[in-house]
Amino acid sequence: MEKAIDNKDEVVFEILDYSYIFTELGLFSVGIFSAIVICIYNGSIHEAYSSLTPFGQFVFAYLILRGLSISYLAFVSKNYKIIFYQNRIKRTKTNEIRDLDNFKNAYNVFWQIATDKTAYWNPFKVIFLIIAIPGQIFIMFLVITKWIGTMIYSKRFLANQYSLVVVFNDEKLINLSYGFLNNEEKKFIEEYFSKYFNIKNLEKGFLMLPSEQGEENE
Repeated sequence: MEKAIDNKDEVVFEILDYSYIFTELGLFSVGIFSAIVICIYNGSIHEAYSSLTPFGQFVFAYLILRGLSISYLAFVSKNYKIIFYQNRIKRTKTNEIRDLDNFKNAYNVFWQIATDKTAYWNPFKVIFLIIAIPGQIFIMFLVITKWIGTMIYSKRFLANQYSLVVVFNDEKLINLSYGFLNNEEKKFIEEYFSKYFNIKNLEKGFLMLPSEQGEENE
């Protein structure tokens, strides 16, 4: 470990990209749930699938196949990782690199759904989530999927549902879900970012970051 830290091009540590994996599995759960509902209404899988429009059949098949492929790539091949170097972080899903010199802020977010494009709360998003039934259903599935995942990983019914969301100056994010991390990974994350912030003293948010523009860490 110490030797790796001395060379900024060597890998210091790596973990699975749980935030991405379980967001995708949330979509998978939507497909599964839809299949169950349609089958109950129509009486069989064949009749249910046949009752859909061509577009509906495509969407249904896409969600199922994508969910299966994500599960395989994530947990068997382990293709989706967050890799830590001395001064930068890489997401293998997108091959994007986050330079710690561009660190802006960090938050502890409960049931986070924040992404690069939808990071902060604003009045429009609040109104949209109140009146938009599809949005509410999707978030519900994300929350349920993440809760089940953290429960399985941590072997605790009331697993930690907070995520560390690290924001960079270009508004790109890194999401690290505490409930999926083992003790070694949690200790590493805390020590790795200790130069920039104290994880235990971060401002908290719900679903998204707590303000539209965020504030610089002191």
